[in-house]
Amino acid sequence: MEAMKFWVSHGIVTGSGYNAKQGCKPYPFPPCDHHINNTDFLQCDKVPEHGYPPCYKKCQSGYPLTYQQDKRYGKSAYGLSTKVVDIQKEIMMNGPVEASFSLYEDFEQYSSGIYVHRSGKYIGEHAAKVIGWGMEGRIPYWLVVKSWNMHWGEKGKTLLLIIR
Repeated sequence: MEAMKFWVSHGIVTGSGYNAKQGCKPYPFPPCDHHINNTDFLQCDKVPEHGYPPCYKKCQSGYPLTYQQDKRYGKSAYGLSTKVVDIQKEIMMNGPVEASFSLYEDFEQYSSGIYVHRSGKYIGEHAAKVIGWGMEGRIPYWLVVKSWNMHWGEKGKTLLLIIR
């Protein structure tokens, strides 16, 4: 919620993927691999050797707008009820919602279908975009967009979370 409030009050600039050279501030880190042994990618939980880049309020070289000119602002930020019907109504009326969920070790091995926590310890909280819902047999789920990389989940873009 605090990030959304920041977007409304302070604005954020446009960006793009690593090396895409689009937007004011492209993502500064190379692709990484979340929990899959792939030698083509860095491990995402490792700090880059060069450390984190300083945060300059300046667009990339050659970008046609200044940092201030490029800023975009959210219209409003508000919390929702945790009732399933209220979240579904919000998605129908206003589009995707941001949600957080508890992360467990077995989530790292998710590959497809409906994810249900079965084993492993709690490892933290995570955020994702909820774009819809549905039923698979008798199992209700949220359709969630979460992008780590193309090797994780259903080509890195979607997963299904059981509604509890």
